[in-house]
Amino acid sequence: MAGLASSSARAARAGDPQAFRWMRAARVGPLLMLLVIMPLYAAPLESPASGSPAGRLVKDMALASAFRTIGDWHLAVYEPRDTPEGSLPNKAAQLCLTGPNAAGTVTQDCIALTATVVGVSTVYNLQTVDSVVVTPIPTTVPGGSEPALLVRASFSGGGSGTLTKLFVWTYVRVDATPFNHGPGGFFMEVFSSVIANGGEQRFFLSGPLAGCFVSAEQVFLAGPTMTDPQPFNLRVYRRADVGFVPVLGLLTARAYPTVRGGDPPANPIEREMARVLRARVAVYPCGWPR
Repeated sequence: MAGLASSSARAARAGDPQAFRWMRAARVGPLLMLLVIMPLYAAPLESPASGSPAGRLVKDMALASAFRTIGDWHLAVYEPRDTPEGSLPNKAAQLCLTGPNAAGTVTQDCIALTATVVGVSTVYNLQTVDSVVVTPIPTTVPGGSEPALLVRASFSGGGSGTLTKLFVWTYVRVDATPFNHGPGGFFMEVFSSVIANGGEQRFFLSGPLAGCFVSAEQVFLAGPTMTDPQPFNLRVYRRADVGFVPVLGLLTARAYPTVRGGDPPANPIEREMARVLRARVAVYPCGWPR
C-alpha cells in the first residue's frame, strides 16, 4: 500500500488531479464498498484452521507435468457442503497440495481459503470455488513467464454482491544440500487479490503492461443513494523476485453503473487502459522501476 500511495503522490506532482482522490479512496473505498454489497447485520465469520480435507471434492488435478515438479504432486480442492436448508454454510473451501518435500517426505498441506479487506476485521470464508487453472504468469525476466496455479474463490453473505479472491501459487525448486535429501521443491503462494463483484483481475504477458497484474474494483465514494454510478479503483502490480509489488494506483475519472444501480461494465480494465498508460508515463517517464 505504501508503494501505491507513493506512486499516487508522484502522479499528483506530475499534474494528475485524480491522484489526490485515489489516495483518499484507498483508505475508505473497500470498506464502503462492503457496506454496499454485504448485509449490515452480518456478524464476524469464523475461519476454520488448516487441517484434513473436508467437504465435497470439486477439483482433482495432477501437477507434475504442468510444473515439471521433482516427484509427483497432486492438487485436491474441496467446497463445504450446503446446510440442510440448502444455503451456503459459514465454512471455507479448502485447497490441498500433496507431494514430496526437499527431505524426501511426502506431505499434505490443506489451506482454508479465506479473505480479508483493508479496514475490516472480519475474516470472510470463501465458500465457492469459481475456477482452478494452470496458466502462465509474468516473471522478472522481460517477456518471460512461468506456470502458475490460479484459484478463484468467492464469498456470499446473502447480500446483493460477493467478494472474489484470486490466489496464485508457483512451484519452487530446491537443490540438494548437505541438510536435505534433495533435490525437491514446494508450492508457494506468491500473490493474492480481492475484489467485489463487477471488478476484474488480469495478468499481462505482452504489450505496454507486460509483466504486470492489474485489478479494477468499483468503490462507493459519493451520491445520495447506493444505486448511483461510481468510479473504479485501478491498481497495477509488477513481478518481484517473490510475488508482485504495487507500482501504480488511480481512480477513474468516469463513474460507471453499480451492481445495485444496473450492470457494471464488462472489461473495466480495457475501458480504462488509455488512462492507465498515461498515468504510467506521468509517474515513470523513464520506464518501470527495477
